[in-house]
Amino acid sequence: MREDFADLFAAFETYLRVERGCSRHTVRNYMADVRELADWLSHNRSSILSATRRQLRGFLASQAERPVRRGAGKGRLSPATVSRRKASISTLYRFLLREGRISRNPALNLPAAKVPRGLPETLSVQEVENLLTAGDGAMDAELVRDLAVLELLYSTGMRVSELVALDVDDVDLRKGSARIRHGKGAKERLAFLGDFAKAALQRYLPHRTSWAEPGSGPALFFGKRGARLSDRGVRRLLDRRAARVGKPIHPHMLRHSFATHMLENGADVRSIQELLGHSSLSTTQKYTHMSLKTVMEAYGKAHPRKKEGEE
Repeated sequence: MREDFADLFAAFETYLRVERGCSRHTVRNYMADVRELADWLSHNRSSILSATRRQLRGFLASQAERPVRRGAGKGRLSPATVSRRKASISTLYRFLLREGRISRNPALNLPAAKVPRGLPETLSVQEVENLLTAGDGAMDAELVRDLAVLELLYSTGMRVSELVALDVDDVDLRKGSARIRHGKGAKERLAFLGDFAKAALQRYLPHRTSWAEPGSGPALFFGKRGARLSDRGVRRLLDRRAARVGKPIHPHMLRHSFATHMLENGADVRSIQELLGHSSLSTTQKYTHMSLKTVMEAYGKAHPRKKEGEE
């Protein structure tokens, strides 16, 4: 019979949100992962508090071989998902050890799934222009808000979770900056606003109060129901605008595009690291591969002696 770990899960969720400062998306995924582990251990006559290292390795191995639920079992869970589950488990057991719920950590040195490093998806400069162009006709309040959101994402490279956490006082149009406090690890950094982003925010701010309900709070952006705009609301916004680009768009594409376009126009990697809020330079360096690819393509098209036999 499965043990009831409701109190334990509630305490772990609070730890992720309050002490670790994880985003709602991360908290949701980590909690789903540890509940998946609890179910697997229960079926194998064990529990979270009595699991051995061998059992945790068995769980991760089973995840690597598990069919994806969507698509009637076509394909397997991605290495990235399995790797995240390993991270969730490691975080859980460090928490349990700290809280005195276990005497030794069975999750130490668990093998991690190898995650292939693909190049991030980006938009071209022209695609960004198409995305951010208002189009013909009058701009209603929703379009004004949507364009302000998109201009801010592309101008700063901030994460969507950081954008939806912005309060109106975090933005200083006179200085052309935004204070971000909601990044990974809850570190504060300064983002810079380009002229297009400042103009879009100046158009939006007079409309801001029309979105808010009484007592809605200091959020910079609101959804249709008067509450703070959510990650999901930004995704729906991008779905509405995707037709202008001609392909599906996910929120991180604007962050990737910001970094790639900065590099291609001469910005150095360490500056981009600061702007993106990356704690490790290696995380930022993936964009150098994209820039190198662009340079190689330009070389192939432009150099007069790239191919033998050509004038």
